[in-house]
Formats: sequence, C-alpha cells, structure tokens
Amino acid sequence: MMGYDHQMHQEDFDLNHHHPHIGQNDFLLKQTPLSHLAPEFGTIEYLLQLSLQSPSATVTHVWSLASPHVTIQFERRVTGLLVLDSWVEAARLHDHNSVADLAQRGFKFPPQGMVFPTGSILLKSLQKGGLRGKRTYEFVLCKIGVGRSYCIEDSAPTTKPFIPEGYDSLYLHKSEEILEREYPELKNSKYYHEYVLVDPAQVLPAFLVQFQYDPDEDESRKIPICESCETRPATRFCRSDNARLCDYCDETVHSANKLVSRHVRVPIYEQPQGFGNCAQHLTQTVEFFCPHCQIAVCVHCKMVGSHSAGEAASHKLIPINDAYRQAVGAAERDDPLMDGRKQGILTQLSLLDQRLKEINQNSQEIEERIYAMLRDALFQLQQETQKKLAVLLGEELELRRQLEQMDWLEGFLRLNRQMLPPTQFLSSWNRHSQLRSDMHGFAHARAQLDVYPDIRLRATIEVTTEENLRREENDDWGDENSMIPSEEQRGRSPNLSQSLNPIPPTPPVDIQQSLPPQTNNSQSSFSVRKTTDIWSDELRKRHLGGVMSVSQQDNREKERGGERNEHSMIEEAERRTAVLAEKGFEVHSISPFSSSRILNPTQSTILYFCLPFNSLPTTRLMFSTHTDGTSVAALHRACDAIGPTLIVARVGDQIFGGYASTSWNTTQLPFGTSKSFLFSLTKDTKVPYTGARDTCCLYGSPTSLCFGHVDLVFKDDLRNCSSDLENSYGIGLPHQSIESRSFLAGDQRFEVTALEVWAFVQK
Repeated sequence: MMGYDHQMHQEDFDLNHHHPHIGQNDFLLKQTPLSHLAPEFGTIEYLLQLSLQSPSATVTHVWSLASPHVTIQFERRVTGLLVLDSWVEAARLHDHNSVADLAQRGFKFPPQGMVFPTGSILLKSLQKGGLRGKRTYEFVLCKIGVGRSYCIEDSAPTTKPFIPEGYDSLYLHKSEEILEREYPELKNSKYYHEYVLVDPAQVLPAFLVQFQYDPDEDESRKIPICESCETRPATRFCRSDNARLCDYCDETVHSANKLVSRHVRVPIYEQPQGFGNCAQHLTQTVEFFCPHCQIAVCVHCKMVGSHSAGEAASHKLIPINDAYRQAVGAAERDDPLMDGRKQGILTQLSLLDQRLKEINQNSQEIEERIYAMLRDALFQLQQETQKKLAVLLGEELELRRQLEQMDWLEGFLRLNRQMLPPTQFLSSWNRHSQLRSDMHGFAHARAQLDVYPDIRLRATIEVTTEENLRREENDDWGDENSMIPSEEQRGRSPNLSQSLNPIPPTPPVDIQQSLPPQTNNSQSSFSVRKTTDIWSDELRKRHLGGVMSVSQQDNREKERGGERNEHSMIEEAERRTAVLAEKGFEVHSISPFSSSRILNPTQSTILYFCLPFNSLPTTRLMFSTHTDGTSVAALHRACDAIGPTLIVARVGDQIFGGYASTSWNTTQLPFGTSKSFLFSLTKDTKVPYTGARDTCCLYGSPTSLCFGHVDLVFKDDLRNCSSDLENSYGIGLPHQSIESRSFLAGDQRFEVTALEVWAFVQK
C-alpha cells in the first residue's frame, strides 16, 4: 500500500470524478478553500505539475488540513530530519483516515505502518478502468519526515516492522525491472521512491488538492516542431525566414551560402509572440510585470485597477518583454550552489562505491577463513555484511535520489521554457526559484561514513564487527548506556546527530590478542581469601546448602582431585570477586537480588558474581510471577528494550535460568551475543553459549522467550515450557539425551513454579 489500500476497486469511483469518503463533502463545505491568488496556491500547483511532469495539470481547489497541534507535533518530531513531499490519493485512504480525521488529529497507522511515495505521481498505475480524457482528482499533499532510512527489499511489511536504532524510516528498494513492470510511466520520469513510516507524528497532512488532468494526453505535441524536418523539437527561430528550426536543420539551412548565413537566429523562446490578455481585464493586453506581486498587469491595472492605488501603486512595473527576457536569462545560467551540491554528492557516491568494494573484499577474506574453521559461521557473516551493505545502499539511494530530484526539477524547467507562454513562465520561474532556494540549504550528506570494513574473526567463530565488539564490551562491563534506561530515556527518540557521528575504525585485532588473559586460579583463590572473607571455607559450607550439600561438595572435591571445574558457578564467582576486589570495588558490601522470593542470600551472591560486569551495578526486579502473574505478554512488556536481563526460575526444588546479554524483543529473529549463558544453581553449573548445532543466542516472539531455539523456552504463559541443551548452549552432555533434556528443570517439559526477571542499573 502507498499510504492507502491498493486493493480498492474501481466501483468506488465515479466515471469522471474520484469522490471523497462519506462525510467528506460535509466537512469540506464547512472549510474555506485557498484563494487562487494566495502564494501557497501557486506553489502547490507548481509542485503538482512537477510531480506529474506536465504544466497542463490545473488545480481547481485547495483546502488546508494542518491543525495547529498536529503541526506542532510534526515539527517537534522531525526537527533535524530530512522532510519530503508525498502525494496520497484521497479516495484510497482507509476509513480511519478520512479527510476530516486528518484535519483533526493527523494520520492513524496500522501496526505495519504506512508506505508513502515521493516524486512522480503515477496516475496511470492508480487507474483501474479504461477512463479517457481530462478528469478530476483529489490528493492529500503531505510532508513526511523520513530522516535516516534503513533499506529493505521491494515489498512492504505485513507485520510491525523493525526499524534499527538510529533510523527513522524504512526505504523500499525496488529494482528497475520491478519499477518498470509495476509503474510503466516511470520510463519518462524515474524519480519515484517509497518509504515506510511507523510513527504518525512523522507525517503532516498539509493540503487537500483537487485538480484536473488528462494522464493520456501527449505532452510532446505542445512542444514546437521544426518546420523543416517536421520531426525534431524546434530550438531556434530565424527572424529572416520567420521559421522555427531544430539545431540540425538550423545548421544545414544556414550554411548553404553566405547570404543565408547572415540571417539572425535566436533561441526559440525569443520568437515573437503575444503575452496574452490580463487576468483582471480580459480585453486588455498584458504590458507590464510586477516583480513584487509576481503577476502580469495591463494598462488598466496600472491606471484604475489593482496597481493604481494603495501600497501596490508604489510597486515598480517593468515591461513584460523585459521581465520575460530576464527570467529566461536567469533560467539559462548555471546555479553554482546546485553545481556544488551535485559535485559533493558525486564525491560521496564515489566514496560509497569504494567502501562497498572494501566491505565486499573484507567479507570475502573473512569468508575464506570461516570456511577453513567452521562452515556454519557463514550465516553470521552474511548477516553482518548485509547490515553494512543495507546502510551504504540506503545512503547511496538517498544521494542518487537527490541527484534525480535536481535533474527532475531542472528538466521540468526546460519543459516549461519550451511550452509555456511568457506570462505563465514568469509565474512558473518564480515558483521554481523558491524550490531551488529550499534545496540550497539542505546538507547533501554526512561528512564521513560511519560504516567500515571492520568484520573480524574471533576465536569463538562468531562473526561480528569492531563496532559491535565495542558495544558488547560496554554492555558487559558496566557501561551505563547498557543498563536499564530511565523513563525519560525510554521515551526519547534517538538523537540523529549522535547516530550520524562516525566512529573511526580500529586496527584489526589478532585472534590471540582478542582472547581474554589467562588467570592463575591458585593466585585468584588466594587473593580472594586475603581480600575478603565472603568466600571462606566456613561460609561456603554454612550457606551453600540450598545449592549443594556439604557432603556433595566434599565428594566432588575428592573426585576432582583438586582440579578446577570450568563450569562451576562457585569457582567462577570466587575468581570474579577477586578481580573486582583488586580493582578497588567494595565487593563485600553488595546485596544483589535482595527482594527475591526464589534466591537466598548466598545463591544471590554466587549468581551475581557470575555475571560479566566489570563494575557493581544495582539489581532491579522487573517482573515476578508472585506479583505480575504468568502472562508472557506482560513479561515482554517488563523486560523488552531495557538492556541485559537475568531470568531466574524455580520448578520444584530446581533453581535455574539464563542471562540475556542484550535487550529482549518480539521480532521473531535470532539476536544476542555469545555473552549470554544458562545456569543451574541446583547443580552449581554455568552453561555457556557454544553454537554447536544452532547459532541462535536468543529468540523472542509475542508468546515466548527462548535461549537458543530449544535450549530453554518459556512460553504459553509459563505452563508449557521446555529445555533441551547441547544445541546453542552446552557443557558436553550427549545431544538429545535424557540428561541434556532434564538437566535444568528435572524434565524436558515443565510448568514454572516461580519466575523473576532482573535488570541492572549503573550506580
């Protein structure tokens, strides 16, 4: 849909007029249309003719729709964003977007958002029948704040689309073949683009425009034809022969001999022609032009009419022929500001092309290494590559759109110069100059690109980027932006200037250098005991009964022969406590998960120090089945888009859960990083992400939260949950065995007894 429903049938329209919605006539009867003499009326008509690429379209009525509160809301939302014009056919708006509704409260969007076109109006593609001749159309002229657009492929989304952080809209990229197939009239004007918006505040319904136009009329017939060859458009006028000629015939005819070479030839627009009659005094010939009012006047206007008294009497009038020559001369001259913009865009496109090549080359190199290490990781590489290419392609398409817009604008100026009589061209040139002025002030592109060929291979065979690595490091080691945002932050739109601020690439990181430094376990344990006594042997034996009995601990120590258990949560908590204590953190003063009704203080401490934070954030309870019920929808509302979270569940005497390193969502697409993990406090085991058989870290849908696709699944309001380790997460258990399926909850399928979700806030 293009801001309306493509499936409307022809019977919804009259044969010669596209009727508005029921009740729209009553609404318009109460409104006062704009005067034909109003400056906005002329500007709207010129924009319409530009979008139709035809000066023959005639606006009959214009009604203003923008209410003050909708305008203020729009201006606040689109501050600093790219704003474009969009023509939406009024007859094809949904019932909940009648013209009266638009004037009162603006657009109302369905969940999947709405598609808005910009550029050419494709009337032939909108028609469903075989109507011919001039007809009346009604369109809503909208301002749309597209901002920075994320590029997606040709079809509009059917469900709620996901717009990445830092972007304001989606750009529907359609190949030239698809465009020519869907919109045949684009063969003459290729300036047509579509954007998906999900926020109604980014759309301002400005005017309802009623106009008359024949889309089947051959505009080329109005262009003067060479009187010699009678095929090519005339470009020169020979005053001696009183003939219109094309460039080829002009050169051929006037090179025959010296006599005819003396003929005076001028550009076609300088041929003798009448300037028509005055609009106010129909029997009087136009003789003057008022630069202040931008209208042609006659002697009667000057002596007894509009320019004979009052403020207009002081306006300086110039001969109409001189005014026409000045306008034509100004239109012929190059615009240095426009030329500078074009050159800047071409330079930016060259940089984009080079960056695309570098990213593709970088991708190929990484692909070769991944094939040598693990074929399954190629899927991740393609994901990261496509993200980068989509960003660059979106930038490229926007820059090319701007070039097309300028060519589109100037091409229409040339068309007007050839077709319009002088009086109309003067008005047309004034409106064209206004559009040029608007384009002069818009920055054509960012100073630098913020997408780099920085895909790197890590020892875990996880494809990522240097930018993502920096973000993960901040998320996992205590950066306040990775913690739960404030209410103000959660309701605030991304800052465009910050999102456009480029991050310079860092040198490639060697695989071995990127691995975390090895820790001497014996020294860590020794330093822990010297620094703090919270992990003393006596305390462990006194308080770990809820995790593992003293005899179980002693037996395990004997069986292990003193060797380190890499999956032990207790031992990892000891090591992490030592690291934080050596950095000066008051580790003994922390009381995490203090309001938990599942964890005791010792379990809380063990679990807290297994989390990958390099600081001591406070914990905040976001959801509890004791107070919030068992709705998965409520669970999503509590934990989506708040940064890393910890889920703790109890089934009988089993206490287990998982840490999500990134925010939850319901996009039904894999996400997350390898920092995520599962755990069983009952079995003193941390289950890391391995990606052995499934590379999905986290997965969310409106009815579920999943670690991996099947490793740990909470769904159906927590009544029909399941677990099957050794797919995305594992510790080396036999795949699809009873042990791997019952390790966390005691059984593969289970109903949650109690569940809590915790978030983290930087102090």
